[in-house]
Amino acid sequence: MIHRKSSKKFTNKMEESELRIEFPVKERIPGKNSIKTSHYTWWNFIFLNLFEQFHRLANIFFLLVATLQAIPVISPLNPVMGFLSLGFMLLISMAKAGFEDYQRHVADDILNNKKTTIYDENGNKEVTWADVNPGDIIVLKTDQEFPADCIILEASSNDNKCRIETAALDGETNLKFRSVVTSRKLIDQSFSVFVSDPKAQLSYFSGRINYKNEEITLQLNNFVPRSCFLRNTSEVKALVVYSGQDTKVMLNSMKPKYKFTEIDKFLSNVVIVLFFVLIVISICFDVGAYMWANSHYHDLYLELEQQSTIYYFYNVFSWLLIINNMIPLCVYSSLDLVRFFLSFTISSDINMKDDDRGVKCKNSDLVSTIGRITHIFSDKTGTLTKNKMTFKSVGFRDSFYGKGQEPIEFDDNEKLISMSEKDIEEFKENLDNEELRMFLMNVCLCNSAVTMINPKYYTIEEIHEYFPDYEYSFDLPAPEIVAKFPYIISYQTASSDEIALLHFARECGFILYNITGDDVQLIIDHDLYTIDRPVVFEFSSQRRRHSVIVYLDGKYKLMIKGADSAILARSVNVSEELKQKVDFLSSNGLRTLVFGVKDLDNVDNILGEYNRIRGMTFDFEEALEALGETVELGFDAFAVSGVMDELQDEVVTTFTKLHCAGIKIWMMTGDKLDTALKIALSSGLRKPHQPVLIVEKHDDLYMISEKQACDYIFAIEGSNINALFEDDLFNSMASQAKSVICARCEPSQKGNGIRVFKKMNPKSRILAIGDGANDVDMIRIADVGVGVEGKEGSDAVMSADFALPSFRHIARLLIVHGRWCTNRTSLLITMTFYKTTMIAFTQMIFGVFNGFSATSAFDSGFLSLYNMILTIPQLFFICVFEEDVDAKYIMAVPEVYKEISKNGGIGLMPMIMMYIHALIHSVLIFFYSYFESNTVVLDKNCQTFDYPIFTQITGWSILIIFTIELLLKFKTMTIIHIGLYIACVIFYILVEYFYSIGDKQFYNILTVIFTMPRIWFLIPFVTGLCIAIDMIGLYLKPIFFPSLAESIAELEYSAKLL
Repeated sequence: MIHRKSSKKFTNKMEESELRIEFPVKERIPGKNSIKTSHYTWWNFIFLNLFEQFHRLANIFFLLVATLQAIPVISPLNPVMGFLSLGFMLLISMAKAGFEDYQRHVADDILNNKKTTIYDENGNKEVTWADVNPGDIIVLKTDQEFPADCIILEASSNDNKCRIETAALDGETNLKFRSVVTSRKLIDQSFSVFVSDPKAQLSYFSGRINYKNEEITLQLNNFVPRSCFLRNTSEVKALVVYSGQDTKVMLNSMKPKYKFTEIDKFLSNVVIVLFFVLIVISICFDVGAYMWANSHYHDLYLELEQQSTIYYFYNVFSWLLIINNMIPLCVYSSLDLVRFFLSFTISSDINMKDDDRGVKCKNSDLVSTIGRITHIFSDKTGTLTKNKMTFKSVGFRDSFYGKGQEPIEFDDNEKLISMSEKDIEEFKENLDNEELRMFLMNVCLCNSAVTMINPKYYTIEEIHEYFPDYEYSFDLPAPEIVAKFPYIISYQTASSDEIALLHFARECGFILYNITGDDVQLIIDHDLYTIDRPVVFEFSSQRRRHSVIVYLDGKYKLMIKGADSAILARSVNVSEELKQKVDFLSSNGLRTLVFGVKDLDNVDNILGEYNRIRGMTFDFEEALEALGETVELGFDAFAVSGVMDELQDEVVTTFTKLHCAGIKIWMMTGDKLDTALKIALSSGLRKPHQPVLIVEKHDDLYMISEKQACDYIFAIEGSNINALFEDDLFNSMASQAKSVICARCEPSQKGNGIRVFKKMNPKSRILAIGDGANDVDMIRIADVGVGVEGKEGSDAVMSADFALPSFRHIARLLIVHGRWCTNRTSLLITMTFYKTTMIAFTQMIFGVFNGFSATSAFDSGFLSLYNMILTIPQLFFICVFEEDVDAKYIMAVPEVYKEISKNGGIGLMPMIMMYIHALIHSVLIFFYSYFESNTVVLDKNCQTFDYPIFTQITGWSILIIFTIELLLKFKTMTIIHIGLYIACVIFYILVEYFYSIGDKQFYNILTVIFTMPRIWFLIPFVTGLCIAIDMIGLYLKPIFFPSLAESIAELEYSAKLL
């Protein structure tokens, strides 16, 4: 045992892209492994949050207004209330941000304070996760979690492997194998570890161990990332190499670029326009004040004084203060809160759950954007399909199996085969054919699968009939047991195609038994064979092929498989018969893989270069790919397989609803065009008789007119994609097509395609949906990114704004929740501007009747309470729960989505109509209150009209009219809404009471207004007049401007009456 002092020093940089870790460690760094996902700290929260909030132009404007309001020579209002109002609104947004960040702090603390065991010569000791350092050796038992990125030094298993579950990192529930670095017992010795710099790629790791003048190469199969769980292995000892923010899980948790929503852009533009409008109005009213003063200067009863130029300069700012309500102070804070709570309504929808998995809203700012989507860019495999492959067909140059017969259905996951029994038997009868045997050998040797025991397939009693001493354990059964009970082992790999192929090989008597180092063990006809496999070139989405070098039948052979586009172009003497079979399988919607083989005469140079590259600690992937490019040439392509990928549930229904909603769909797939077109037809993306325009070059676009584009399916492929995306005519026509199919699409082309499309079609709003790492770029660049929880890992979900359990829920997410949220936020903005604009217009009219003087019609207290408390609660609550049309009616008539997706329920015309609406109400309130009350005695005590009474009449009228407007504009009404309305009125009465005893100007005002019957005749009358005009408008609107939503709402109402 080695004596470890209080610990180690992490990594000194030895060379570019290389880190060094020493064991035993020499000094510890407390908190080295702590992680931080929170944004704020206790000392910078207020300052940083305020800094971020003042990036909004509106908040800068209100800070200017509050500052002006505090200057006595300018402001007729209370100098404190401006800052109090602004502070209250900033506090709301700050509270939201603080709550979200507090939850992140709590989660961080829970994680950092977890306990783990580290190896020590004096006995293992327990430490917190936060205090784990690079160089520590962690001791883990089965079902425990890895607290940092590690390499495996020891494992308590016969094969020197451990099983891990990476679901928390990549979403894959299949167990994976990790091998120990070496069979030597390193933990009793001193050694140095050199590893590559931390990188986010889950598939990237390299390094080496220097041990007694010996160098041990580290590979990815020795590496276990943080947050993985140890499964089916009693104990492991693992050396920590990366900790804290350097771990894979943290590097993959970087925040995506902020997405600026349409509403945010709209509000910013409105604020800018209104600011200049307010400046112009203030200047005009200041000129009016100057002209009015000059014209009435000789009216001695007014006692006017000659004012200086500086007075009129100040008066501009005074008017700006009086009418600043045209830009609502509370609009941003209200919008933030409403969107925050709307995200919970989406996440809690039980109709979008599959088993225990539901939808996750990870970016609440985008809840209204999903109601304005015009185009969906969708991945195919794993998104539209289940990524659960079944083996269907295989073709050779002179034979074909699996063509035309009815498929046999297997009811378990160990027989993923949809080939008929007749074809399977015929295949097995012809196994003396060299090509058939080479195909099965290629399947078993050229793959990335691992084998593990499946204790659930057979009962122990069944096995005891032949092997009475056998007991289930974590280790693989003996080969003779597997030969008798072939389904006692299962295969796990990232490729569903490989599993289906291995299942077919097993049905034919070729069983992949185990892989240890460079050796692959196969069971063929009940006999065990060990085959040397010294070289492996892994599959990647860029290479689209997988190859190995094996020693077979006394010579080295290159075995390769991959997409037909990657294989046929690199092979020699490809027969036309094989090409025809590739086309046939593709046209039937099957995923095709082409298999090849060639003999290698001299492999010493290849093996030497391969081993040299494996020892590299940086840039080894590029070097390995370059070596593969030189080796994978000149082989003989001899077979093609067809694998069936079943569609996701309800894909056809989902596409139908999305098309009815007016959403255009682009399918991005790496499959051949024929396969993609077949999938498009079976999924409902293309109608049976809908014409397809295959576009290979610009001139192909002239085959149809732009008017016909909406009736066609556009299809593009491979190398043409980049050029066509840059073509103006293609973008113009393709943007009108209901569907576009992009075949042979590489991962980089998905994201770049969306970038170009957004540039060429700036008014389009794009949603990208996918389930794999190759979809991350397009998910991040789209206006809305949706990740589907699938078999290709969780990279897409981690990068997405929304996460769905399956593709079928995208229709409800957009058509129901998208429409609801867009309608709610548009009503929130419109009503917020309406309620403050009524105040601003009343202020303007009041100013005109007071010689254009910047005199407020309302006191500062009322203005602040009106904006903050008297109108926000009921508006906020009703916006969160508003459902103008029931979900089942929306899903039944998805065309209703089109109406709100065009402008999101808000735009230039809705805002103009809102201002006209507010102006009419302000004029009626002011003039009726002013002329009716100013010409009569209000009570028996000869009380006459004065400023406090005018304030009460107009204030109560505006508050009541706004409340009734909510009842008219919104369809949802509950007892809670009614309670909020009553509570706000009661609160205003309490405010009036405190005014009546605390403000000299409003002394005893509550008694005055409640003892004047004429006031309580005037307020209902002017309120009723305003509402009567509105109701006439509501009655006439469906007649002259009918909408589908209103028709559906009437149908829903009629159905409830029946």
